[in-house]
Amino acid sequence: MKKGVVLLILLVNIVLLTCLSIYDVQFTNDPGFDGTYPSQYSAQTVQIEGIIFAIDKNQSRYFITDNNNSAWSDICVLDPFNRFKIADKVLITGKIIENHGMTCIKSESSRLISTNCQLPTPLAITLLELNSEESFESALVKVNDVTLIKSQKVGFQYEIKDFNNQSLLGNSINYINTTKKISFNLGTAYSSIIGIVCFTNNQFSINPRSSEDFNISSVNSHSASWGKIKSLYR
Repeated sequence: MKKGVVLLILLVNIVLLTCLSIYDVQFTNDPGFDGTYPSQYSAQTVQIEGIIFAIDKNQSRYFITDNNNSAWSDICVLDPFNRFKIADKVLITGKIIENHGMTCIKSESSRLISTNCQLPTPLAITLLELNSEESFESALVKVNDVTLIKSQKVGFQYEIKDFNNQSLLGNSINYINTTKKISFNLGTAYSSIIGIVCFTNNQFSINPRSSEDFNISSVNSHSASWGKIKSLYR
């Protein structure tokens, strides 16, 4: 009888670890006590799979997607032993945690499923959505027609603005080297900026992966050069 109970528990655990999508882990209508919308699987060990579309330059974390090009379909993986590359599809087993309010999976084991997978197309969102929509956390997004301004927020060097809103331009994946005394030209207009939505310091920000994520508007292309921007990444 006891063996049967143990076997049943093991089978339940196996089902749990093989049935969750990123959407299952990320989706929630519950803001939680602090308004950060924690995962319903927080503190639980789960298994999910996804395609890597960005890797922190420190190699300690990466972002995976269901590649459904929809909300709630992306998550950050904390993995200090990362051995994967962009466009790898991976299977991750780990504990769901809330890292300063951002839902992540802390990898305990991982396996490569396939390589050279199709990468996600950035989701076009507004700055208002960037600032307020939990559903875009960890997603690759694109904001259009914005201008660079200096940030007054602690921990941030720059912000971007449109006619109605301002959002933070972040360095959460270590692609903007804020330690160098090299700056963007404040006031530069961009036709679009692409980046990953991260939550830190109790705020959302857009975090570019490389200089290619910045597209300067043709109306003021004379005021900034790609050379100055690319120098940030040397």
